[in-house]
Amino acid sequence: MDRSRTAVLTGQRLGAYEVQMPLGAGGMGVVYRALDTNLNRPVAIKFLSEELATPTARRRFQREAQSASSLNHPHILTVYDAGEFAGRQYLVTEFVDGGTLRDWIQRGGHEWRQTIELLIGIADGLATAHEAGILHRDIKPENVLITKSGYAKLADFGLAKLAERSDQDDAETVTDLRTRPGAVVGTAAYMSPEQAKAQGADPRSDVFSFGAVLYEALAGCRAFAGTSEVDVLHAVIHDAVPPLPPAVPAPLRVVVEKALEKSPADRFQSMRELVIDLRRLIRSGEEPDRAIGKRGQPPTTADLGKRRRLGTIAIAVVVVLIVAGTFWRMRTRVSSDPQQPVGAQAAIRSLAVLPLENLSGDATQDYFVEGIQDGLTTDLARIGIDKVIAKSSTDTFKGTKKSPTEIGRELGVDGLITGSVMRAGMRVQVTAQLVSTVTGGVVWANRYERNTGDVLTLQNDVVSAIASEVRATLSPEQSARLASTRRVDPVAYDAYLKARSMWARFANSAVDPKVLDAAIAQYEQAVQLDPTYAPAYAGLSMSYQTASQGSWHAPKDTFPKARAAALKAVELDEQLAAAHAALAGALLWYDWNWTGADREIKRALQLNPDSVDALAASEVYLTLISGDADGAARTSQRILDVDPLNPFSRVQPVWVSIFSHRYDESIAKAKTLVELSPGNLMGPWFLSAAYAAKKMKPDSVAACHRVLELLSGAFVMQPIAACAANLGAVGEVDEARNLLQRLDHPPQGVWIDPEPMGTAYAGVGDPARALEWFQRGIEQRSPNMIYLKAEWMVDPLRADVRFQNVLAQMNFPR
Repeated sequence: MDRSRTAVLTGQRLGAYEVQMPLGAGGMGVVYRALDTNLNRPVAIKFLSEELATPTARRRFQREAQSASSLNHPHILTVYDAGEFAGRQYLVTEFVDGGTLRDWIQRGGHEWRQTIELLIGIADGLATAHEAGILHRDIKPENVLITKSGYAKLADFGLAKLAERSDQDDAETVTDLRTRPGAVVGTAAYMSPEQAKAQGADPRSDVFSFGAVLYEALAGCRAFAGTSEVDVLHAVIHDAVPPLPPAVPAPLRVVVEKALEKSPADRFQSMRELVIDLRRLIRSGEEPDRAIGKRGQPPTTADLGKRRRLGTIAIAVVVVLIVAGTFWRMRTRVSSDPQQPVGAQAAIRSLAVLPLENLSGDATQDYFVEGIQDGLTTDLARIGIDKVIAKSSTDTFKGTKKSPTEIGRELGVDGLITGSVMRAGMRVQVTAQLVSTVTGGVVWANRYERNTGDVLTLQNDVVSAIASEVRATLSPEQSARLASTRRVDPVAYDAYLKARSMWARFANSAVDPKVLDAAIAQYEQAVQLDPTYAPAYAGLSMSYQTASQGSWHAPKDTFPKARAAALKAVELDEQLAAAHAALAGALLWYDWNWTGADREIKRALQLNPDSVDALAASEVYLTLISGDADGAARTSQRILDVDPLNPFSRVQPVWVSIFSHRYDESIAKAKTLVELSPGNLMGPWFLSAAYAAKKMKPDSVAACHRVLELLSGAFVMQPIAACAANLGAVGEVDEARNLLQRLDHPPQGVWIDPEPMGTAYAGVGDPARALEWFQRGIEQRSPNMIYLKAEWMVDPLRADVRFQNVLAQMNFPR
């Protein structure tokens, strides 16, 4: 880097950005560290190099801004702003403080599992970009940034292109690279063979480049090396990579080799396929023999010879196993289903249970049919496959005419469970089919019939058959659970299913506490009728908690009951994830027992990694208690993965970003939420808050008015209080105080939650009243007091001894 040239911009002011120091330079430009003086945070600013200020380069740079800013993913570098200074274009992004993947590789000593856990997020980010029609085309270790907490982010979409656009400019540039060093679309050692031959690129080219990066992270040396760029390109096009170190397990070697196939047709056909295989490897439990890739030293000739022999043997063994397995599956398929074409089944590692058909002819039985669907979804999430979509998302497809392939694409799964339920008297009949979203064909089907008291056994039988069909890895306790034959009281189970149905209605309305009260009454009836059924206690606990979290009922009336119900659920069934998630909620929101909450969250996710309740509790803990913004972002993404069509899931990334003080990111995500769910008040709610934090008055006011419009006069304390706080923060104090007057006179019987009241008074600049309300929040044990550690609206109070005393009483971890 030419310091004399980069020093010119050091100390310059670009609007709110104060350039501090150069960080590095690449083929597209120079990157500086800068300070965002509005938000007092470090940012990175990338300037287009003067030498590349041609119309083509400017178009590419503009493409970087558009491509990167359109992608919302925790493993893709967030773009904040773009502009021009002294004739040079620039891009403002978040600042990542831990160096690059190149630095990480050179430090060495990483086990294969650590490598996969670091890079699987990058692969998922690329899959998301591809699904949005965007290629990266310059994946290399220097473009993977690592935070100090060990979280990877993909940077530099400067060479990305919309997949449907012309390749003319790119092909010309690739051709030029043979004679003009530096003018490279992609970097030689990480380019795909088709890019190296100037044949254009598609998502499989990014698969190859990611494979080259993954190889290097595992081996500690490049997959393709040479003494000149021409030598490297020759190796990319013609040479096989040396075998990976023996510490890398054989299944992972096969994945890397498949990603690095010379022909695009032989590679993974999508980045999503590669992600699925990597996740399966992480869950397989196979341990490495030793650390690999020490300080990037290349293998010796003797090592290479040994590796080639070992690699040949390993590949031969894998091929034999694959052939034998395929032969066995073909024989099994022919013997069990002669109508199924041989070899038609693709691997199924993710599932969704679609709404089951109610064959009773009685619409009042819908809750029972939905209960079977819900039970199958919950139990399938425990069988050790990559992902099971939550019922709230699959309900979208009730009565759909879409094909299995279309549904699979929307949900990101490769298998669907379809079927029907008929209940007549004391008998229940369930018909279930497993359908491949790849082939569209039925892979497996069966019919089950039991007495209503044996409905849980029926569900276990269905799940066991599916687990066998997809060859899921079951732990001994999972196998034992599926083999159990617990009976239920049919009347109690009926009450439980009605409660679940009412809870789902409430979750969809989000503003009608009467529906929530009805669900609580049904859960109470269920536990009275069958005091030994743990799921009913878990559901009762979560409902009680929501009644106070939503500022409808006083915590003293709900949370002691919630804690007792959760403890009873755990006592009755220690292996029930929902029970541990419920207990985590009581410990987190009411007891302020941070250690205990963290323990229960981890146990719940160990039992069911796809539990949305447990993931939501984890997200709250990471965001509000431990302050782990990156971990919270990963968790919100997981919620979105397993429940992609639920508005609640779409809210989570917005919620995390705003309480992590990433306001630009929150605005972008909230706008997406508004577009996808225009009737969901959470979108404008969070937009108003983020705009207020950035002092964008007209936007914040307009968003608040939209929130109030959506409420249609209903008294819902939190959004009204939030609007009062936001309006006050941007100077609309009179309107804010009118809302406060309304909050001070709630409908009869409605509890006034001190925390949103205190925050609203902080927003209108009344610290004395705010502190008064916060002290009441401590005394009344308002669950929403846990927001105070991260709430920006109360920042002016943080130096006040009285506010510090409030926080001290909550024993937040330091």
